[in-house]
Amino acid sequence: MAKKKGTKQQTLWEKLLEQMMKKLEQRKINSRH
Repeated sequence: MAKKKGTKQQTLWEKLLEQMMKKLEQRKINSRH
């Protein structure tokens, strides 16, 4: 794992993006039913 500048920020952004994607997926599933 190569350390990059602002790795903490990247991880935070990745977590936020994952949460957004999960929410979008849940909405799609809910809309189907």
